[in-house]
Amino acid sequence: MHHGIRSTLLIMVWLGCTSAPNAEPEPSLPKGVFVLDDCDEQFKGKENYQDHLTFVSAAGKVGFQVTGINVCESVGCHHMIAVDAPRKCVWVSENVGDSIKKYDLDGKVSVAIPVEGCSAIAVHPETGNIWALVTTNGTITDGKTVVFDPKGRELMSYDAFGVDIAYSSKENAFWIAGENLQKIFAIDGFVDLSQHVATWCGVSVDVDQRSGAVWVVVRKHSQVIGSKNQLLKFDRNGKQLADIAMGEKVPFQVFVDQRDGSVWVVNFQKSLERFSSDGKHLMACPAPALAVLADRSGSVWAVTKTNIQKLNAKGEALLKIDLAGKTGQAWIGVLE
Repeated sequence: MHHGIRSTLLIMVWLGCTSAPNAEPEPSLPKGVFVLDDCDEQFKGKENYQDHLTFVSAAGKVGFQVTGINVCESVGCHHMIAVDAPRKCVWVSENVGDSIKKYDLDGKVSVAIPVEGCSAIAVHPETGNIWALVTTNGTITDGKTVVFDPKGRELMSYDAFGVDIAYSSKENAFWIAGENLQKIFAIDGFVDLSQHVATWCGVSVDVDQRSGAVWVVVRKHSQVIGSKNQLLKFDRNGKQLADIAMGEKVPFQVFVDQRDGSVWVVNFQKSLERFSSDGKHLMACPAPALAVLADRSGSVWAVTKTNIQKLNAKGEALLKIDLAGKTGQAWIGVLE
């Protein structure tokens, strides 16, 4: 009997090995960027709205463009797009459409979650769960973090709140920025760190996945005494490593280049700046940018009021793709 079982197993293994080369290969994912725009100036009082989600390939070709989305401007370029490459989808937060929607890579909505006042979202890579920052009173100071599974079912809710959120693979945790900077673990929602970083508001956060360091853009408010424009860096334990004064610029977004840990900063509609991983100023280029990211191929993508631009490392435009209309704000995510 033992010989029979062994022979059967050997046959099964042999069949598996010989059949593998004939299996259909897994289709490769397209590479490119998703752009969410606010082309529709109205965000209430209408039955249908014309903000768009557009996918542009790495070569600069429009893959799809869908409308019927309702978003409006906010205090910074938060993460309102969350790309989930392993599950071949992208999530979009409609901050006035009161919905978080899951789009397949052909632009079709497969899940829609009713959520009021969501300012930012992030995907947990291991589970595909969506972590959403949700205001409870319509302000940037009070709210909660709500976790949904990939089918849109609410799993948990935590007291941590801010206006932007980013995932750290080093910690298996999420960083949340607002008046405070908080680190909350994905496994149990434990808030490991909470410290004051802004007199008014930290409006954008991103993580260096190599080191676990976190960068935050803090904005000045004309009616808030003591507030100022800053670019801050913290290590994975919350120790401040850099404090870069941004003067009278309007820093709106920070994005970490995962190839080398350098960061790009959007000064709203005015310029793009790049800093080294230790905060040294590397370059500035005049560009009326609303949002920016750098992909792993070395290309830089920026969105202006009228178009999507692919830039080289110096900030020079290599190509431009027109938006569906003039937009007041934009959000961007990468698929690679």
